[in-house]
Amino acid sequence: MTDEGFGVVRPLPGNGLVAHVGGLLLVCDAAEPVVEDLLGALRETAASGGDGRALATTYHG
Repeated sequence: MTDEGFGVVRPLPGNGLVAHVGGLLLVCDAAEPVVEDLLGALRETAASGGDGRALATTYHG
């Protein structure tokens, strides 16, 4: 990310998932068996006003 709040996105092969909730961005492989867990952690973290570090702590795989 830049100071302006945007970055560069490059497409990769495969089925990807991008989710944006409450200012948090999640990018992962849609085929991973933990996608629902990651999305739940994203929603929970966004609802509590957490940041990326909180998201990583919420989901510890």
